[in-house]
Amino acid sequence: MQKFKSRYSPGKDVTIAQYITELICEKKASISGKDLPIFFWKLPEWQKFYKSQIHTAYGLVRNYDSNVLIKVLNSPEAKRQFSLRSPKLLSLFKKAQADINRIKEISENRTEQENTSEITTATVIESPRSPQASKNNVLNKLRRI
Repeated sequence: MQKFKSRYSPGKDVTIAQYITELICEKKASISGKDLPIFFWKLPEWQKFYKSQIHTAYGLVRNYDSNVLIKVLNSPEAKRQFSLRSPKLLSLFKKAQADINRIKEISENRTEQENTSEITTATVIESPRSPQASKNNVLNKLRRI
């Protein structure tokens, strides 16, 4: 399982679900002009919001790649999204995951083709030219004269 450095638990690693929940809480705090303190999820003000978002985050982790989740949350399109349950955010996750799946499929097909294709060399057999039948054209008539 991939671990990420927590911004609000000094020196500790967190799961992807905890990390993206921290990102969403950061966004919500920034819109209200607040700074998040260390261990902010223990504060009564943030406890309920954090719990609801972490629950949603675990569901998202089951369905989407961790790189997709982080990429979308940091993208300009998700700048004004303050909940992991946002329909716009969910559509961005789906689109990004589909793009990643398509890229993986294309790269797998390329490596598969490279592995199965064999380089064959054509052997050239030299043979003498066959004599041409005399044609009744102007050059042949001149040659016969």
